[in-house]
Amino acid sequence: MCFQANLQAQSEIELEAQVINIFENTCAKVGCHIGPNSQMGMRLTKDNFYASIVDEPSAENPNLKRVDPGNPELSYMIKKLKGDADIIGLQMPMTGEISPEEIATIENWIRSIDEVDQSRKQLVEDNNVRPFDGWQILNLPTTQTSPKGTGLFRISHRFNPALSDGFNAFYGLDGSAIIFLGMGYAFTDNLHVSLGRTNASDNFELQGRYRIFDQTTDDKFPFSLSVQSGLNWISEEPVNPEDKRLRGEALKFSAQISATKLLFEKFGVAFVPGILFNPDEKQDDEGPMITLGLGARWNFKKRMSWLF
Repeated sequence: MCFQANLQAQSEIELEAQVINIFENTCAKVGCHIGPNSQMGMRLTKDNFYASIVDEPSAENPNLKRVDPGNPELSYMIKKLKGDADIIGLQMPMTGEISPEEIATIENWIRSIDEVDQSRKQLVEDNNVRPFDGWQILNLPTTQTSPKGTGLFRISHRFNPALSDGFNAFYGLDGSAIIFLGMGYAFTDNLHVSLGRTNASDNFELQGRYRIFDQTTDDKFPFSLSVQSGLNWISEEPVNPEDKRLRGEALKFSAQISATKLLFEKFGVAFVPGILFNPDEKQDDEGPMITLGLGARWNFKKRMSWLF
């Protein structure tokens, strides 16, 4: 009897290890289920997944538990992973990278839970503080990077009509727009490289960002710091037919340092000094441009914030 109980406990431990690995590969990503601002308040990291989901009501459907111990068919998480008709919102994960075999592993783990371990129901706070979850604050870079091995596709529009043009221009939304398309890849958790293009002057941009450190709750690092640099090529056809498209005058180089700090529980600030070499490619003997960007984020609701 004791031997059988030990085998059952071992099976539950092994299943849980597999589930942790599944969550780390599919769900515990920046912008999804990691950190204090995780989606639906559900943290699926190794330290916090148990407290976040086991015997906890679903935020979308409080009548069901995220993980109903011993009952995978009643667990809202399984419904979301399978895309059942009665779920609210979209099927998870957003990446679509979870297999039927992995879902079956999570079901077996839920089925193996005999009783809730109350000693594991306390969330473990992340020592790192990230006041800005997004990639940018309007046009300013944050200190955020993507997890190793992930890609980032960026698309942005800047409409030409001014807001002051009023209703006739639908307050700036009518008319043409400047469009930016970019694709990036995270070589490490701290290093991200991207290549993009905008139709403004046919501008190609090669950019890299390296996160040096994050602000920590123990004040070992009182703020977060990253450095970002970019090489831009103004590839539009030159006015002078004797000039080549790829020439020194058509290249720009920029560097920025992003420093962010969470001042209060729901309020963070960003300080972004920078330098731009060759700001106007049509002007000769031009000195570098020194820039200074300031930004802030106020998280006034649990899932709503204001950037300015």
